[in-house]
Amino acid sequence: MIKKILTLGLFAFTSMLFAQAGSLDTTFNGTGKVLTNFFTATSTEKAEDLDIQADGKIVVAGFVSNGTNYDFAVVRYNVDGTLDATFGTGGKLTINISNYDMAYAVEINPDGKIYVAGTVGSTGSGGSGNFGVIRLNSNGTTDTSFGTNGVATVSFPGSDYFTNMKLQSDGKILLCGYNIVDVTGNYSDFSVARLNADGTTDFDFSNDGKATVNFNDDDRARAIQIDATGNIYLGGTGSSNICIVKLFSDGSIDTSYGTNGKVNTRYNAQSSTINDMILLNNGSIVFTGFLFSTEYEMLVGKLDATGAFDTSFGTNGATVTDVDNSSEDTAYSLVIQSDDKIIISGRSYTSGSYYFAVLRYTSSGAIDNTFSNDGKVLTAFGTSWSMGYSSALQSDGKLVVAGIYGSFYEDFAIARYNTGAPLSTEDLVKSSVTVFPNPTNGLLNIISSEDLVGERYFINDSMGRIIENGIINNSNTSIAVEKQQNGLYFLTIPSKSISLKFIKN
Repeated sequence: MIKKILTLGLFAFTSMLFAQAGSLDTTFNGTGKVLTNFFTATSTEKAEDLDIQADGKIVVAGFVSNGTNYDFAVVRYNVDGTLDATFGTGGKLTINISNYDMAYAVEINPDGKIYVAGTVGSTGSGGSGNFGVIRLNSNGTTDTSFGTNGVATVSFPGSDYFTNMKLQSDGKILLCGYNIVDVTGNYSDFSVARLNADGTTDFDFSNDGKATVNFNDDDRARAIQIDATGNIYLGGTGSSNICIVKLFSDGSIDTSYGTNGKVNTRYNAQSSTINDMILLNNGSIVFTGFLFSTEYEMLVGKLDATGAFDTSFGTNGATVTDVDNSSEDTAYSLVIQSDDKIIISGRSYTSGSYYFAVLRYTSSGAIDNTFSNDGKVLTAFGTSWSMGYSSALQSDGKLVVAGIYGSFYEDFAIARYNTGAPLSTEDLVKSSVTVFPNPTNGLLNIISSEDLVGERYFINDSMGRIIENGIINNSNTSIAVEKQQNGLYFLTIPSKSISLKFIKN
């Protein structure tokens, strides 16, 4: 009976809380949009990836020009879109490693450490270098216990181009991209490396910590996923084909997947590519990118556990979307809501300019017309170009998209959208940690099967603002919430990656 009442309460409340799916969230900087500049109005500053901390703060990474070359750049925002003054210098941080350093990925570990990875030591803008990753403490200082003075690098034979990173549950770090192996620059392979948690090379992976995979002539890995048993999936493109390879945890190819371990195909016999993908529990893969026929169009598709197109999704396994009547459209990022709806983000060129483009689909691949009436949202930050490169869902279901604003000299551009996503109840009651009563009108009790003594907890409101925090001092803790207004709240314990929703009546 309690479970039924709780479920009904959640859906009744969230139907009011998440109105206007697809609209900009004006609790974020008052407009739903934030522009951040590091140096001058004529410096190149590009946001490439983002991650969200357990306390709701948003970490964005990319690179900026320092007048001579490029540095890694990291920004942390409070949940309301303001810069977090406790991070770096006034919320911003630049890192010079060697020559041209361009960050393309950021991941936050459950212990709060921040990993920023990219191409380092390049001799020019957009040029090749080494794979490089730096580990930061939660305040933005370099964690010098990692790698060499906080930095670890990997070099492949030939020219290396980094694209993505994934942290394993055991703390090991996967880095992927591609390397050009001939002097003409026309032949490249997928490349992947694994580091131990301390930044040293993991020699259990492919004997030397590195592996390359060939599909066609011009192969570029863009996305990386890990399944529950440690198998690794790399996705990207090769000679305008959709390419995925499945590796065992030791770096060898699982030849039972696809054809000899690889998927190498096109959708509808047209040029297709993967820029991002998500691995589902049943081994299926949902991916996004673009399809090119006479123009670039958004592509979202699904492959089954064998690597074949899932014909129950879209039209024979995929959906192609022209965003705005003959616009040039590319998707770079993909998230899946708790109700299995799919949101892709990227850029759309129409009416003489680029826009952030956000589209939502049902779990079966149909455009979702409950999202901004037609399933599509275009966002401009001004009269110049706006392009979204990365996205993430907050614990309250809101969508954050990071990218750039500017046609030649760019700034970091961040937007947050309402999604109307129903809240999953799966984290209201967990096997190791529970809160009760839920809903509550006074005390919120925490019972845990693991030792939480000494751990700091936070209570955030529905907009992510921290309204209370404290230290757990025994195995059964009661937190007084009777003074809080009625509504939805989140109890988080960042060090344990615990986030629980509760309702105050």
